[in-house]
Amino acid sequence: MTVCGARVLIVEDEAAAADGLRETLERLGYVIAGVASSGEAALELATSTSPSVVIMDMRLDGQLDGIDTAARMRVPVIFLTGRSDEDTLARARAVGPFGYLVKPVRTVSLHAAIQVALTRAALEQRLSSAARLAAVGMTTQNVAHEIANPLAAVLVNLELASGIATRVAATPGMPKEAAEQLAELRAILSETKDGGDRIRKVVQDVRRLIIDDEPRDRESPIATLVDEALGIARGLSRHLDRVERRFGATPRVSAPSGELRRIFTNIALGIAEVIAEHKGKKEPDVWVETSTDELGRAAIVFGTSVAARSSTNEALDLVREIVSALRGELIVGASRAGHTVRVVLPS
Repeated sequence: MTVCGARVLIVEDEAAAADGLRETLERLGYVIAGVASSGEAALELATSTSPSVVIMDMRLDGQLDGIDTAARMRVPVIFLTGRSDEDTLARARAVGPFGYLVKPVRTVSLHAAIQVALTRAALEQRLSSAARLAAVGMTTQNVAHEIANPLAAVLVNLELASGIATRVAATPGMPKEAAEQLAELRAILSETKDGGDRIRKVVQDVRRLIIDDEPRDRESPIATLVDEALGIARGLSRHLDRVERRFGATPRVSAPSGELRRIFTNIALGIAEVIAEHKGKKEPDVWVETSTDELGRAAIVFGTSVAARSSTNEALDLVREIVSALRGELIVGASRAGHTVRVVLPS
């Protein structure tokens, strides 16, 4: 998404700073989705206005600071920060923001951070769609290939640009303002490269889903495959950052590892879609449990405390067919207390 049509939600409890951000963003051509001065107000606006990106002050007064608020949002967040201690920065990193801006915010940095966030969000959405197709047996190798090649060129160019900026910064007698702008540029390049590296990791995971070159008679360790599937799905959805693993003993399953990995990844992404519908302030519970059932079969349960709005899911119906072909069962449990998907596979 370019500037045209991009909706920005500003969350800042200092009125003067919020007004300054609004004026700058409007001058750049962005649409202001709203301005909030508290975490609670920000969550309400995020639900009612559907912003493309949120500019969030990390240090908000009230029960919810900026980090707590961002953790409850399902939209790209860019943090505003001044001087912060290491514990605060560690909390911020755990939320998975799409970028940082240091106060006072420069116009060029603000524009660049938003564009990087929008581009990354669009790529993640495209990769998520690609992975879901792969998870039900449809090839997406061309999509991953189309992303990987230009991404490699972008990463190389970012490395070259960073090197040039470093050399220019070492020029003797450089004016103070120019030196500060170069330092800011180098920080932006570094942050952009980190985002590109994360996208490259997602592309590699998608290719792993597509290309199954493991022996088809290998007995698969269930806990390992579930953990790998969660890693792939977590790279494609921010709703799976906190998954409780309740891994118990299971028999090994005589089925292709790649096929089982695709099944588990698709179910995990389906759970993420249910979590995305969550509107409450409390962080939902998410878990995966493995065990051996009374018949000696491997039982794997993915669950969340969020209730699904719909009990039908076309992708899950296709996964059920794959599980049936392996002589297994797939059972969906839906109630007001939450949503579960249980897979049972013979040893």
